[in-house]
Amino acid sequence: MRKVVFPLFIFAFLLSQVGVHVASAEGSAMLSLSVSEMTVLAGEMVTADVIVAPNGESIDTVRVEIVYDASLLEATWFDLDSSFPSLSPEYEIDNTTGVLTFGAYKYGDPVTQTSVIATVTFEALTDQEIDLAISSNSKLISDGEEKIDSTSFDIDAEEASEEVVEEETSDYEKDAELEAQALVYFGAFYARMPSSANDWEALHCIAYGGCQGSPRDLSAEEHALILFGQKYAKMPDTDMEWNVLHTIAYTDLLTWDEQAYGEDDLGDEEVVETEEEVDTDADGLTDTEEETYGTDPENADTDGDGYLDGEEVSTGHDPLSV
Repeated sequence: MRKVVFPLFIFAFLLSQVGVHVASAEGSAMLSLSVSEMTVLAGEMVTADVIVAPNGESIDTVRVEIVYDASLLEATWFDLDSSFPSLSPEYEIDNTTGVLTFGAYKYGDPVTQTSVIATVTFEALTDQEIDLAISSNSKLISDGEEKIDSTSFDIDAEEASEEVVEEETSDYEKDAELEAQALVYFGAFYARMPSSANDWEALHCIAYGGCQGSPRDLSAEEHALILFGQKYAKMPDTDMEWNVLHTIAYTDLLTWDEQAYGEDDLGDEEVVETEEEVDTDADGLTDTEEETYGTDPENADTDGDGYLDGEEVSTGHDPLSV
């Protein structure tokens, strides 16, 4: 009888389990606006800073959704500050529904001090008291994990006049909690928020599944498993984690961003050739993959059970346990 699969790298798994499985847990980081309500005159320009207060968290990725009354205000300008210098990859202003959305991220050291993320300029359309609000679609992320304090939200996303950014979905009923969890996995691989139709389709694959191939492509799954293992140092063990693996293996949606990260990090197999392609013991795992899985690069059957290490990995079994 074939053996039951257990996660690899048990110690690393114990260290990382909280970050992977409580992705939707509330943190202490706060979002705020320098201007939330005021009385204006028609034609007056209103400038509002978007401010992050990490409050002990280390923030590397943000997504902000600002809601306003489009009959009273028109957003005219958006300027990203240096604290999060990279858009992901753009912002969107919808002066019909009254929603401004943007995502941004920072390479290197995360943001740990209160900082201005961006500045938004509005023009008043009438003499009136105006309100700006941060909706619950907003996110503050640290290494793929949600860290925002929900008291940052001035308005629940359900209360906004229109749903924005996300594509309409007809094959499944939307589940905000599932999509929030899937967003964490997306951010873990991309280090940014979804911004395009392909990005949102990838997130939906992660959240709802249904993107695995038929028949199975063991080579594609093996490659996806390597990428997953490099990120989390363990085997997938929840439905959503398997959805992540299938999204990588069977779609071209969740692919490595070469422009942002360079070709040599997790890029196409055509780029990674030289040392990473060496398979000393001819067991179906390269020497680099052997290091990832903890197997012996000079022993084709590390656990001595009669199956090659590469065969065990590609079929979802543990090459270290008989």
